[in-house]
Amino acid sequence: FIYIPEFPIIIYKVCKYRYIANAVRRHLEYIHTIISAEEVNTIVKKIDAIPELIRIRNGLDKFPFPLPTIKPIPYIKAPKTNGLGCNKCSYIIQDQRNI
Repeated sequence: FIYIPEFPIIIYKVCKYRYIANAVRRHLEYIHTIISAEEVNTIVKKIDAIPELIRIRNGLDKFPFPLPTIKPIPYIKAPKTNGLGCNKCSYIIQDQRNI
């Protein structure tokens, strides 16, 4: 995991994805089941010790997302462009079955 102080999120280098703090445990327990419970607890404790992180999804509402003109955030894979967006909110999904 990587923390870049300019961004209040955690980046997981293995998946090349960003997470809010409270989503890390679930991701590790359900996707990376090979990681021991003890190691998951250690990782979560270290992440919890970073006070600047966004912890819950609603916290993203106050996050000023970078302009498209800045360089991509290191370690995160490029965004996908084949999503479906809600006309009433900012929700985006790739698979209609998950709507």
